[in-house]
Amino acid sequence: MGNPARELLTIFRAWSSAQGSSGEPYVTRGWATGAEPDGEYFAAMASLLQIRRDLDDLGDAGADVDHYDTYVSAWLQMLLNYPNHWQAAASGGVAFPKSDLDHLAGLATLLDMTPRRVLPAGGQDLLRKTIADAKTLLIEDTSLSSQLQTYLVRLIREIERALEDEALGDEFDYLAKAEDLWVALQAAAGQSRGKKTGWKAAAARLLIPAAGGVLTHAGELGLDGIQQALGR
Repeated sequence: MGNPARELLTIFRAWSSAQGSSGEPYVTRGWATGAEPDGEYFAAMASLLQIRRDLDDLGDAGADVDHYDTYVSAWLQMLLNYPNHWQAAASGGVAFPKSDLDHLAGLATLLDMTPRRVLPAGGQDLLRKTIADAKTLLIEDTSLSSQLQTYLVRLIREIERALEDEALGDEFDYLAKAEDLWVALQAAAGQSRGKKTGWKAAAARLLIPAAGGVLTHAGELGLDGIQQALGR
């Protein structure tokens, strides 16, 4: 995840455009019969969690982020389509207010100018081991939704490219991607019908003592914390 605010903004704009002047969110966001849009939702949830952590980090560093803090709940409501009805027609402008999107775009610009956090010593080796576990599980576990499988494969390939390309790796936000991976592995554990222990063990690799805390901030929350943060 290079910039969580920009990635969430891209998803919101796509959903808003699909909804048009009068669309049913249940249909326009891909939840109609036979669709499996959960991969996109996992990406949106991961982006929102990272936004929350980035704002906390900026606040701890002395930055005044109170203005953006007030919009986190608004972006969460947009993600959950609250308080709107999933099967009631509404315009994209109602479900995704322009002012809220504009503030998300402003945060994306701010994060573009914010230095990335440093990966703890040994972090790349941990990512490699975790990825190896995940690739094996993807082959063995056929119970995951196709969207979650696709999301995991795309995320793994993105991290692998950075690990293999030194020039790309210098600009890569490994910590943000480790957080995305942890969330995805926990989601896989929740979906799996036969490999729950394996997926949880893979995620647990990212929860090791490291300089400044753990490799992934998401791990500090735990699954219950993530669900609480997302209002689940």
